[in-house]
Amino acid sequence: MAILETEGPRPESRAVGPESENPDAVLISETADMLAEEENRFGRREIRVTRSSVRLYDEAGTLLFSVPMADIKSARTEPLVGGARLELTTTTGVLPVATFSASVAARFSEMARGIEQLAKGEPLAIKLVDEKTRCEKCGRRLPEKDGKCPACVKRAAVFGRIMGYLNPYRLRAGIVVAVSLLSAASS
Repeated sequence: MAILETEGPRPESRAVGPESENPDAVLISETADMLAEEENRFGRREIRVTRSSVRLYDEAGTLLFSVPMADIKSARTEPLVGGARLELTTTTGVLPVATFSASVAARFSEMARGIEQLAKGEPLAIKLVDEKTRCEKCGRRLPEKDGKCPACVKRAAVFGRIMGYLNPYRLRAGIVVAVSLLSAASS
């Protein structure tokens, strides 16, 4: 496999159901894969969202900062070259929370939506489901997210299913095959 085709370990994401009423229960957790304070080198920063705050942790699990949910006006992802940044608009101004690569941008966009919902006092209604982009069996990239791998599909089984659809038309299909063979043999 070429270097460009490989994918490293995916950053973790998790969403816990909004039915948890504990204000300190983690509702959304995402791991950013870049360190903004170190010239955007690859690294890990974990963002945990609870009903009461948004918290940023480093790789060792040390709390870097916490923003109370009551101070948050809005949340958004700011596009950057090759990635994006999660920004919170608070009562004191815009606060950049974490920088991440484009491979996890969609999940952080959902996280921003969830933060806005919680800041407005709305119920949490976001989708943080990991979609498969690679075949589990051979590791090749899938043509569609959560799709079937064309290299791993059993061709004999597919041909058998197609032949099953031809059962009611056996005689006609046989005539078409015979005429095709005769036509090919005569030319």
